[in-house]
Amino acid sequence: MIVVEDLTKRYGAVEAVSDVSFEVEAGEVFALLGPNGAGKTSTIEILEGFRRRDSGRVQVLGLDPADRATSALLRERTGVVLQELAVEPYLTVREVLERNAGYYPAPREPGEVIDLVGLSEKARSRVKSLSGGQMRRFDLGLGIIGNPEVLYLDEPTTGFDPSARRDAWDVVRRLTSGGATVLLTTRSRRRLGCRGLRGGRAPLPVRAAADQVAAKALSLATPARRRSRCPAPRGPGRRGEPAAPTRRPHRRARRRHGSRPASIRAAARRGRRPARSPSG
Repeated sequence: MIVVEDLTKRYGAVEAVSDVSFEVEAGEVFALLGPNGAGKTSTIEILEGFRRRDSGRVQVLGLDPADRATSALLRERTGVVLQELAVEPYLTVREVLERNAGYYPAPREPGEVIDLVGLSEKARSRVKSLSGGQMRRFDLGLGIIGNPEVLYLDEPTTGFDPSARRDAWDVVRRLTSGGATVLLTTRSRRRLGCRGLRGGRAPLPVRAAADQVAAKALSLATPARRRSRCPAPRGPGRRGEPAAPTRRPHRRARRRHGSRPASIRAAARRGRRPARSPSG
């Protein structure tokens, strides 16, 4: 369904995606885990065909996303939910979904999608009137209106409350039970019922809680994290841990304890003021 081998993408001197490899089968949920700057969105955009790779092999539904001859066919069979979408604010929710449904050969019914994402009460409301959480539900509806075989979700539950998050994962489960493949990005593994591994191999799905989704996962690192190396310890530590760095006393403490004569320090410890010298 999705095959990625040694994928690399550079932006000038920065290597945003470095030799990433993974495979996703039909009906699976696959997650790209990592912090901001790890290359998750760049990888998704390459798979969508919106960004060109520098090297590596990529196939989605047996097609190369970089091949312009088949790009239109591939986009008819895939859906995308980005972190932000530009939608006409004065159209209603139903009007936008009905219009977008016309772009696909076999779309879902707009009414079915509205019910699926929990916007039945907002079907006749203008897009500009939607709250942040409702807008994210609407974004999800736009992603599945074409009845995609592959759905890309970029940080899908950002801005969702717990109830909306459970509903979103329920939509994902329904899609995968029908044979669709879902590839998502996220910064947190807590929202996934998975065990993430660094590298090209992913673990088998595990059972997830009600507000999670069972997924395979691949952890990505930022370019700076990939370049970093742990410094060698300066001395022996406990159980192989590096020794703690030597701390110098605070300057005020040195002045308070190290610059006064011994007689003054001894008198201060006894609780009485030292006698002044005749010359004082």
